Amino acid sequence: MDYMVNYWLDLWTPETWEEARQRDFRVTGFRLSRWSVVLKIKPDDLFVCYLTKLSRFCGILKATSQPYKDADKAKQVWKHDSFPCLIDVDPLIALDFLHSMPKDEIAHLVEEQVIF
Repeated sequence: MDYMVNYWLDLWTPETWEEARQRDFRVTGFRLSRWSVVLKIKPDDLFVCYLTKLSRFCGILKATSQPYKDADKAKQVWKHDSFPCLIDVDPLIALDFLHSMPKDEIAHLVEEQVIF
């Protein structure tokens, strides 16, 4: 690898997380309006997964492909929303809701490590 790995916040609802779990977390998706940002994601970059309605961290996914658009594939994963901008991933950590980490329990640990 000849570049520094980037970390990306990947927002999920409990519903979209469950839909991706049923597909073994092999892909993550984004709305079409985010395409210009998604294009910056490279293989080996890491996604820190966060459950929006529960305020919990739930996983780490590793990008294994360049970004691509595939609305048909996205519809196979997510039934109630559209995320056609896709990146194939390997799940490094994928926690269920019960074992996900509350934001308030780890936010201070992350803040101590962030350097601007």
